[in-house]
Amino acid sequence: MSKRVLIVEDDPNQRAAYAALLCYTGYVVDEVGSATDCVTYLGERTPDVILLEVVLPDTNALHVLPSIKAIAGSEEMRIVCMTASDVSPARVKAAGCDGFLQKPFDGAALVRALEVAFGENTAGPG
Repeated sequence: MSKRVLIVEDDPNQRAAYAALLCYTGYVVDEVGSATDCVTYLGERTPDVILLEVVLPDTNALHVLPSIKAIAGSEEMRIVCMTASDVSPARVKAAGCDGFLQKPFDGAALVRALEVAFGENTAGPG
């Protein structure tokens, strides 16, 4: 069964690029553009992972992270945060994220971050 990813990104072009890559890689992808839409989505379903932009138009995601986790109600759900701002990876991890991506990043880094969040082996053959 494919893992479901919720992309929370306010830039529609970036959101579409991430979605295309992750669909190609085999993930099932849903997309929203704000923390408010994320909370609404989580009231209806729980993804396996949330790819969460830290700086959103309606809030800083690090402030609502505990609420997002509580609404989702799943210990299995992972959250990978991403940002172009100068937020430290340690601060993001301390807020409860399972992974962090500093923008800009390439497609391989995105896929690798999700694999690491799931505890999957990212070492190649050999």
